[in-house]
Amino acid sequence: MNYFAITGLINALASVGLAVLVYYKGRKEKLHSVFALFCMSVAYWSIGYFFWHTAQTADEALIWTRSLMRGSIFISVFYLHFILIFVGLLNKKKILLYLSYGQALFFLAMSFSPLYISHIREISIFKFWPKPGILYAPFLAIWLLIVFYSIVLLFQYYQRSEGAVKMQTKYIIIATLIGYSGGSMNYFLYYDILIIPYLNFTVALYVLIIAYAILRYRLFGMKIILDKTLIYITTFISTAIILYAVFLLLEDFFYQYPYLSSLLSVLIFSIIFNPFYRLSKKLSTQVFYSGYNPYDNVNEIITKIKKSTDIYELLNNISAILKKTLGVTNTDLIILMDDEGYRFESINKRQYEKSVIIKLMLFFKLCKITLVKDEIARLSNRKNSNLIFKGEQIEIFKKTNSHLIAPFYHNDLLIGILLIGNREKSRIYNREDTELLEAIIKGINSLVINLKMSYILDSYTQKK
Repeated sequence: MNYFAITGLINALASVGLAVLVYYKGRKEKLHSVFALFCMSVAYWSIGYFFWHTAQTADEALIWTRSLMRGSIFISVFYLHFILIFVGLLNKKKILLYLSYGQALFFLAMSFSPLYISHIREISIFKFWPKPGILYAPFLAIWLLIVFYSIVLLFQYYQRSEGAVKMQTKYIIIATLIGYSGGSMNYFLYYDILIIPYLNFTVALYVLIIAYAILRYRLFGMKIILDKTLIYITTFISTAIILYAVFLLLEDFFYQYPYLSSLLSVLIFSIIFNPFYRLSKKLSTQVFYSGYNPYDNVNEIITKIKKSTDIYELLNNISAILKKTLGVTNTDLIILMDDEGYRFESINKRQYEKSVIIKLMLFFKLCKITLVKDEIARLSNRKNSNLIFKGEQIEIFKKTNSHLIAPFYHNDLLIGILLIGNREKSRIYNREDTELLEAIIKGINSLVINLKMSYILDSYTQKK
């Protein structure tokens, strides 16, 4: 099995893994479904690529090259569809999308004929390389145009987006440029331009970069905490690379003793897979949590906070823990003295505009979520959000000097609001951070209501 066949196999496995993961996490969402289709079209192309480079005859190679091109036809179209949904332009660009699918269906019908792939020839280091037909040039031009247009849309969206959405877009752009640049190198030899597609493996890097964006910046809104599937994908790719290196070193032995070689491959794989998995998990924890995974210690954190004896100690304990686990620079707790929000007090004795607190109360009565400054787009899409904030989301965060705003409830009654500042080193908050915070808040809600009542009673007594 040669290098190019191995790259095709790795790309296929990585693409299928990401497709299954994304679709499983949001099968009812168009964004998830279309992206899964895009990944599967890449996988279809990669599987054909693998069998093409392991073909023994020209006829077999011709079958597989025509087959893989059917996957290639839809790669650009599904990608455009995904980008249009992601940047919110699907309804405005429907005609363009219909035309893209129309040309794809046309070239799909032609992919069985010599007009698309003419025949197989020997070229450079390849014994079997396809010779394009007369329809291949217009197909390639349209394919490149669709991909280029999709990337332009991404750059435009990146310039006008903010926070986590901006970071998500950034990593999609990086993954796109890396993945397409490596995969597109295959097209040069079709027209006798002597560039060998050694970078074909970068298609798998696309998958890894998207996986990073999912973990770090909640791409697709997926709730993943070092998801085992992603770690398994990374481990499998790493193990496959090691196994291939062994194959290159012992190539003669593998060809001379094929059955013994198969047993040896299984043995090597089983020996190194578990250590690689543990290493991948450890590195993932260090990358995403700086060596400490607070989500694994939620109960311990809640237990420490529950030792608080008054509202001031409660805020100090929350602040200390959030500083240690998330690098939070400042926090404040708003105690609501009545249900309307006309009377409230800051534990840190800060002054806030009454209209800001009332708007926050109205929102939290409708939506029991943590507000994230870096997710203004997510906030804007919430039902009745703009009706309450009237486009003032950023101002709300500025006026409260916060990046996260989390509600405390007791039996569905809003009892307090936790204001959390930015993080050290200008890092944005990710999905794991907000889920950790929500888990802590849920665990101490009963404590907060008790301390709140004591605080109100003490305030009343002092005023008397």
